[in-house]
Amino acid sequence: MVVLSRKVGQTVTGHAGLALAMLAGAAFALPFELAIGGLDRLDVAVLAGAVVVAVLSTALPLSLEFEALKRVSARTYGIVMAVEPVAAAVAGAVLLSQGLEAKLLAAIACVTIASVGVTISDRRSIVE
Repeated sequence: MVVLSRKVGQTVTGHAGLALAMLAGAAFALPFELAIGGLDRLDVAVLAGAVVVAVLSTALPLSLEFEALKRVSARTYGIVMAVEPVAAAVAGAVLLSQGLEAKLLAAIACVTIASVGVTISDRRSIVE
C-alpha cells in the first residue's frame, strides 16, 4: 500500500490522488450506510461536525502523509508510521492525563527500539 501510494503521489499532481482515494472509500462505504438506513437520520448539525472531524482527523493528516511519501523512501515512511501510535499515546498521557499501563509502556519501548534499530542499520533509508 505504501509503495502504491508513493507511486500515485509521484504520478498525480497536487492532491488529486488523495481525493480519488477518499472518494473511492466513500463510494465503498455508501452502500453499507444505505443498507442500514443511516442516511434517513441525517442531521445538518451532525453532518457539519462530521465534516470538521473528517478534515482535521483524516484529510489534513493524509494530505501531509501523502506529501511525505513523495519525498522519503517507503522504508523511512514505514518507520515514521510505526512511531505514530507512540506519539498518540504520549499526547494522550500529556494532554488528556490518560494513564499509561506497564504493557503500553513496554510496547512503546519495543516500537521505538525497533524503529531506531532499523534506521541505524539501514543506511539506504537515509540515502533514498
